Amino acid sequence: MAETLKNKMFSGMFWSGLGQVWNLGVGFVISLVLARLLEPEEFGVVAIVGVFVAIFSVFIDAGFGASLIQKKDLHPEDCSSVFFLNLTVAVILYIGLFFAAPLFADFFHERILASCIRVSALTMIFGALSAVQNAMIYRDLRMNVFFRMSVVSQSISGVVGITMAYRGFGVWALVVQTLLKSAINTTLLWIWGMWRPILKISFQRLKGLFQYGWKLLCSGVLDCFYNNMYPILFGKLFDFSTLAYYNRGDHIPNLGMGIINNTISSVLFPSFSSIQNDREQMARVMKKVQSGVFFFVIPAMTLLCLISEPLIVLLFKEKWLPAVPYMQIFCFVYVLYPFHTSNLCVLQACGRSDVFLILEIIKKVQAVICVLLTYRYGPFTMACGLVATNFLSAIENSWMNGKIIHFGFVKQFLNIFPHIAISLFCAIAGWFVCKNCPGVWSKTILTSLCFCALYLGISFVFKQIPRNMIQLVWSKLPFLKRN
Repeated sequence: MAETLKNKMFSGMFWSGLGQVWNLGVGFVISLVLARLLEPEEFGVVAIVGVFVAIFSVFIDAGFGASLIQKKDLHPEDCSSVFFLNLTVAVILYIGLFFAAPLFADFFHERILASCIRVSALTMIFGALSAVQNAMIYRDLRMNVFFRMSVVSQSISGVVGITMAYRGFGVWALVVQTLLKSAINTTLLWIWGMWRPILKISFQRLKGLFQYGWKLLCSGVLDCFYNNMYPILFGKLFDFSTLAYYNRGDHIPNLGMGIINNTISSVLFPSFSSIQNDREQMARVMKKVQSGVFFFVIPAMTLLCLISEPLIVLLFKEKWLPAVPYMQIFCFVYVLYPFHTSNLCVLQACGRSDVFLILEIIKKVQAVICVLLTYRYGPFTMACGLVATNFLSAIENSWMNGKIIHFGFVKQFLNIFPHIAISLFCAIAGWFVCKNCPGVWSKTILTSLCFCALYLGISFVFKQIPRNMIQLVWSKLPFLKRN
């Protein structure tokens, strides 16, 4: 059982990670080209559009997707009931957003917002059509489907978006790219997915699923409002250019972190759900996963913070330099995301959605207080508040797991502390190299080489390289090639 789970987890992580690498890597290249063709203000408009679509979208799934993954004895009526409910809610929400779009445009004094919102909101319909398909693939850990899907959708939508930007369509290049990607993903999920709905709806089964999922829905709503609170405030209190710099600073750290974090969440939740009654095994798995993940995450975010200025100039030109301080802040924010994700996956898998909800309420109250204390001092101070609230959240997310699986914050922190200490030492050496190198190319390349060589060398000497993970990857390569 343990060996089978390990093989499924690794295969799932491999394909999920590969899909994330492709999706975010190609997405980064596309974004790079679009950032050179379009103006920051146009990215700001799309950022605000994405906020409203994201807020409305969170009500569609209502926690049912997680319920389908977590439930041990799944019935066909469970899935079909969720499917038809999701689709009905999505249509109702789209109609509401369609008529509310002019109000949002007036609020931000940007007339084009209304049309962009009405078109972009169609992604909610596609999301409802694919939600159950997504849950079934996650449940079975068939992550290779997502990889193939990403290759096709990202490539086609990227080419279309760049072509439209080059031909002067402006903000519509970004809107169409996003909508097309969602439409292709949904189509491919129905082609490659094994699940099909039946014409049966059971409100009794929906009620049972909702008993678990409603707390996750509330948590999702809180999380969605929190994640989009800053873009809304930046767009309203300052201007769309400042919002664009904020989002660009978030974009690069989020690329790498998105690959790792999405891979962890997509695999750990169904994996932990399958061993939810064996708390000792959950603790062992979590310890190994965190140690292996943070071996890469901590130095990566540290290095990115060091070379942020030359990297921004190199990739996006000098017009995006105001994004540098935001990028450095987000390096500190995202470095703890795998910590949050792994702890919350344990709570979800163990059925403690009640604790999950309580934690989300506490964290979001802290976030609102932080915003109220910092917004008067400008956008940079507001962004700095994210670091403080993020660290507090790490302590809170891990607190309950000290009781559930006896692997709380102190043990988790000590588990990853060697990677923190080595990264900080390497950062000092890297800072001196970056300070004394002329030109953006030399600053970026030489600092990166120096940092990586020093980090790997010290980790090897102090035996901090996760050899088990490397050996597992090497041993499984033939298996992955055959499949």
